[in-house]
Amino acid sequence: MADSAQVHVDIELSIRRTYQRAQEIRPENTNRAYVKKQREFIEWCNKKEGFEDGCIVTPGKLHLFLVEEVIGRERRNKKRDNEQRKVVGKATIQGYTAAVVDLWSQQKQQKVNAHPNPRTDAVQLLLRNVQSEQEETRKRNFDDRGIGTLLDGYTTVSELNGIADYFWQKGRDHEVHLRNLVAFLLSHYALMRGESIRGMELPDLHSVLLDKEGYSQCYALILVMRQGKTNQFGRLEVAACLRNSEVSICPFGALGFYLFWRWHMQGEDFPSFARSSDWYNIKLLKSGTNLCKEVDYRVHKESIESAFAAIGLKSKAKTHVGRGSGARMAELGGASEAQIRRLGRWNHQTMENCYLTSLPREAMRTLAGFSPSQGQFFLSRMAVTPPSQLTSKLFPQVEYWLSKLEVGDCEQSIAAGGFLHLLKLLRIVILQDSVFLRIRHPTHPVWKHGVFSDPSYISFAEQLSVAVANQVDPAELQLQRAMPIMTDRISSLHEDLTNKFNGVELRLSQQTEELRGLKSRLEDIMNGNAEMRLCARFDMNWPSSRQTSTLEQRVDVNTNAGSSRIETIDLPRTYRLSRGIITVTDLWREWTEGLGGGPSVKELERKWGTAWCEGNERRFFNRRKIVLEAIENRASQLLGGITEENLKLAAQWFEEKRQSQKKSLDWIVLAPLTRCRSYGRVPQPHAILYYSQRTTPGGLLITEATGVSPSSDG
Repeated sequence: MADSAQVHVDIELSIRRTYQRAQEIRPENTNRAYVKKQREFIEWCNKKEGFEDGCIVTPGKLHLFLVEEVIGRERRNKKRDNEQRKVVGKATIQGYTAAVVDLWSQQKQQKVNAHPNPRTDAVQLLLRNVQSEQEETRKRNFDDRGIGTLLDGYTTVSELNGIADYFWQKGRDHEVHLRNLVAFLLSHYALMRGESIRGMELPDLHSVLLDKEGYSQCYALILVMRQGKTNQFGRLEVAACLRNSEVSICPFGALGFYLFWRWHMQGEDFPSFARSSDWYNIKLLKSGTNLCKEVDYRVHKESIESAFAAIGLKSKAKTHVGRGSGARMAELGGASEAQIRRLGRWNHQTMENCYLTSLPREAMRTLAGFSPSQGQFFLSRMAVTPPSQLTSKLFPQVEYWLSKLEVGDCEQSIAAGGFLHLLKLLRIVILQDSVFLRIRHPTHPVWKHGVFSDPSYISFAEQLSVAVANQVDPAELQLQRAMPIMTDRISSLHEDLTNKFNGVELRLSQQTEELRGLKSRLEDIMNGNAEMRLCARFDMNWPSSRQTSTLEQRVDVNTNAGSSRIETIDLPRTYRLSRGIITVTDLWREWTEGLGGGPSVKELERKWGTAWCEGNERRFFNRRKIVLEAIENRASQLLGGITEENLKLAAQWFEEKRQSQKKSLDWIVLAPLTRCRSYGRVPQPHAILYYSQRTTPGGLLITEATGVSPSSDG
């Protein structure tokens, strides 16, 4: 029995220790936000009469506390006595609610509170009412309407330069000002919160080479975070940035000079990498002489405020300003929303946490002053690489510890190798950037170090200055080299397009002519000058039984191929003359050209003789042929004889005669000898005409006339 009681006691103690440990490891900012508000709630409960259970949290108490003590209360952090009286907003009310709910959780863990969660429907409705009245609260408070806009913070490179110049040129305590510059630039380029950058330690830094980024070798500075406001459980998060196109605001250069000042100017010992415990707790942004203590929030905040005040900037956020303004500048530079989200770690999904590199290069390029597209990274100050005898004078212990790592004489650590290789890169960055930073900040005491007066450095600085002055942008050089090729290709393309255009124009002209012919044929059909026929064609290998009676067949049998071939003789084409023709010119056109897409009668006569028409159709044709012969006779009397042009003139002449006498074409045809021939040739006066008819072997009816004068014997 005693053993059972002891087990229950052990269980209870274990649970209490877990709760206590959870309170101890809770983020400091959370405790800072909750403790004071919970104390106010407890004091209110103690002063309030009628609460028999004291400060035990209940839903009703939370609701009443918010109504009486929080909602509508004036703000307590007025900066000036004459500042407009303002009441608390939605965020403050939600903060009090969260603090009281946290107090209820603690009481629940201690088993002194059996009430349900105080965030009931009534409390939720109260918070929604406050939220709906938020805009009215802002108006009553006359809140600054510029907060959250592009005016809130900085958005231009010139403003960044102004902030950087302030930290470089501020007198005394240069290590602190370089530290504040690093904090500001890394927060901006990596979109980091203030607490995240303050918590960075040396093992959290390394660099990686990015391929295919442009004409210059491109490294990314990587900052590893396992803590933060939204990362309370050690989740791996990564921030990154590139060397900037402008040396004065480059995060690589600022970091390099800050570490250079600490280990070369300030006298701080270079870290020992023998064991991880020797250097893992060293803060990047240390406070004073304590290497393992991070810079205080208040100090960080005041440094940003003083820099902004010096250049006339206004911002609601201070230590978080880089996160908001950096995101806005990335958007203005052309980076996509998805890239900005990844750089600012606003969307940690399974794929990104497990598989992606978390290096959104597009946003990183934009913030570094380059085009968002790949392949444009170029730094003219990287034209000359400093000699090894010069670089070895900066952080000289790097090679020593790298050799130790290689042979295994110290604790093996991936982080140690990464940080030491970063220092090797920063040595080159310091020397290259110093050539131009000395011109911008000539009075800074960092230039008093002996390395910047070394003959090898002076020679290197001269070479780099000349190279930068004479260097041509590789993008422009590549364009110049490509211009002849581009010119040839453009000329070839222009020639191809011209040829294609001419071909299209020719085909269009041909189609226009075809359409004109089709229009003419359609007009003939619509005017009744031509007949419209519908024909059905059957494309078959063997003719029908009716067709075989009119075809001559010849079958060649090939014993080898086992196949037969049938050849057919084309049948004469039949045509029915148009009964709708009323003018001589249309009659002549039917004879020479054909109407409505039909064949010309002249061609039918030439090819088939009398076979193309029989019976009544032949007699109708013979009557009209008298007019056709008269036209040919008339044309023969014109200058040049029978030509196509004279034939058209003769047909037009007959048509004008017909119209002048107001006669029809049929009247002329029915009396051909007395009219048509009198039009074509003037007969002798008072001649007597005798005519006879005969039929040719081809079936053509011919009428012949003989003229006899009155004086003749006949």
